[in-house]
Amino acid sequence: MKRNLETVRKILLAVEKMRDERMQHYETRVRLEHEVDTAELNYHIRLLRDSEFIYADFVDSYGLVATGLTWKGHDLLDQIRSEI
Repeated sequence: MKRNLETVRKILLAVEKMRDERMQHYETRVRLEHEVDTAELNYHIRLLRDSEFIYADFVDSYGLVATGLTWKGHDLLDQIRSEI
């Protein structure tokens, strides 16, 4: 699968908007699935987690769920915040 910077931007923006409540992480995941193909979303969340841009937990019924931005993730988002 090819890396898509627009998908990366959507994920980072969504994670930045999340509150600290755990249910919000799942709701964000479900909302993103309506905007991005599930396989592409999983791939990009894994890429962002493995590159230490986001924190993510594996949840059986949801797959990987992003739970927060790292310092590097905030820096990346600042660079790509406007639409690509």
